[in-house]
Amino acid sequence: MKKNKRKVVKSEFPEGVDRVFQDRKDFHIQEAFRASKKKILKLSNICSVLVIVITYCLLPVSKVQAVNVTGNVLISSKYIKQLSKSENSIFYTNIPLIKEALMKNTNLFEDVNYTLNDNNTITINVKEKKYIGYTYIDDKCYLLCSDGSKIELNSDLMDVIASVPYISGFSEDELSTLCRSFDSVDQSTIQEMAEISQYQLAYDNDNLKILMRSGGYVMSNYHNLYIINSYKDVLNKISDTNKCVFTFSSDTGDTMYTSDCPWNKGNVNEEYWTDSKGNVITNTYGDKIVKHYYTLDDGSDALDSNGNKIPIPIDKDGKEVIDENFQENYKNGLYSSGVLNSQN
Repeated sequence: MKKNKRKVVKSEFPEGVDRVFQDRKDFHIQEAFRASKKKILKLSNICSVLVIVITYCLLPVSKVQAVNVTGNVLISSKYIKQLSKSENSIFYTNIPLIKEALMKNTNLFEDVNYTLNDNNTITINVKEKKYIGYTYIDDKCYLLCSDGSKIELNSDLMDVIASVPYISGFSEDELSTLCRSFDSVDQSTIQEMAEISQYQLAYDNDNLKILMRSGGYVMSNYHNLYIINSYKDVLNKISDTNKCVFTFSSDTGDTMYTSDCPWNKGNVNEEYWTDSKGNVITNTYGDKIVKHYYTLDDGSDALDSNGNKIPIPIDKDGKEVIDENFQENYKNGLYSSGVLNSQN
């Protein structure tokens, strides 16, 4: 029986050439190993970082420890924190620029300053818009701002509408005019108002009827609203709460005076200025000029020596010329004749 002999195939290349091929093969194997080693090292580093980050995020030290709100007047700190979505979040995920943009987008604030502090605390400083009141449009309740914007109300803003007046009886165009006119009224003064509506007077189609939280009424038009900032100064001087406080602005100054409320006058017609022939005097707009009278600090009518009410005089253009020192001059007897007499 013959044994099978393995046939050995010898390389057709010289031994030196085989060595070159073998060296090249070994080189590629080593390169592949080194490349794999770098990838494995890089992957292990990434995994290590991820483990560290995840571990950090799971620890209490990574969380926001406290959120402080400053600058707010009417909007509660609790609601502002809720809007910021900062509480119980990872501290370093709160990016100030993004947070500020998101909070301004609510249309509630003029400005927002979001600051990351030491010890994982956050400070949110807000500047609220000027909120002038709330009204209903298409059965939805809206908060109105002095810049003309409207914010649909939700349960979290109930504290705000409790501090601003209810506005009724205005069209949307009239609401825009009303909002702009409140730009010069202090927020603290607005908070003294309970309700705003329209009440047309014989001499003023744009008159506003404002119920104050004190129980009294202020009558003013869009242009004179800023005078209401002085309401607190005269409130203690008003003894007759049945009278209304009227605002008046002229070239000689601004004033607030008391008079009977229009709805309490019954069918009594307004008293107008007349000339020597008994003709009613009109202003440059053709409107009849209502005669107003001076009142004393306690709200009562100022009377001359004959017991007649003392009228506030007007100039040739029909504008009232108010004596800024009337109270003092009246006490000194300079109005005994019904007009200022500097010779008394």
